[in-house]
Amino acid sequence: MGRTTNTNMVIMKLEARYAKRHAIQMKARYLKKGNSGWAECEITDISRKGIRVRFLPGENISEDSEICVEICLPEQLDPLHVQGTVKWICKVEDGYVSGIALMKPLVSNLLESIVEKYQAVLK
Repeated sequence: MGRTTNTNMVIMKLEARYAKRHAIQMKARYLKKGNSGWAECEITDISRKGIRVRFLPGENISEDSEICVEICLPEQLDPLHVQGTVKWICKVEDGYVSGIALMKPLVSNLLESIVEKYQAVLK
C-alpha cells in the first residue's frame, strides 16, 4: 500500500467518534504552546469535542502538542479561540492532517452557529 492509502485508512479508522462531525473548509490560524507567532491552517471538520486541521508542510507539530486555534467567523468582530491537544497527525501530499481534542467542548449552539455561518458563506 502507498502512503496515501495508509493515511486514508488511518483517517477512516479515526472517524468513529463520540460527537457528530461537520465537514467544513475554514481558514484559521494556530499558535503552538511555546511559539511566539501565529501560523495559517485550515479546519476541515469540527465537532463539539474536536477539530481536524490541515497544516502546511514544514510545520513543527507533533502528537501531544498544545495549540490554540483562532477561528474567524463572518459577521463577528472577535475571533473564537479554542485550546486543544494534538491527538494524531498524518503526513499528506500537501502538508499534514491532524486531529485536535478540545480542552473545553464547544456548546451546541456555538457549534451550530459556526456550521451555519460557514454554510451561509458558501451560498
